[in-house]
Amino acid sequence: FMKIKNPGFTLVELMVDVVIIGVLAVVSVPNFRNGRERRLNVQARTMLGHIRAAEKMYRLRNDTNSYTACSDNENCSIRLGVQLASAEWDIWVTTSGSAYQARARRNGHGGRTCTANQTAEPFCPDP
Repeated sequence: FMKIKNPGFTLVELMVDVVIIGVLAVVSVPNFRNGRERRLNVQARTMLGHIRAAEKMYRLRNDTNSYTACSDNENCSIRLGVQLASAEWDIWVTTSGSAYQARARRNGHGGRTCTANQTAEPFCPDP
């Protein structure tokens, strides 16, 4: 009979496995983080798009040349009639005559601000 060696992994095999797992982690973690940031940018652009549509409806409904301003998520939701509940973003709209500027600022993350107005599509800087 032939004796079987002690079954198991050698130290070299274990070290190679650890290196492979480390490389996979280094590659995947930044991609995961950027994916989350892109998702949040889409969320902000969507909310700002709703504000643009609501501002247009406000002008048509009230037969006016001006827009309505609001200072926080709840106030904007009530005044514009759109749901803007988001724990990730602070939203406000400023007006000046027949123009408005809608902004969404990311809570506690370096103050990244996405913007929209009556002539420009919602814009968020890249993460």
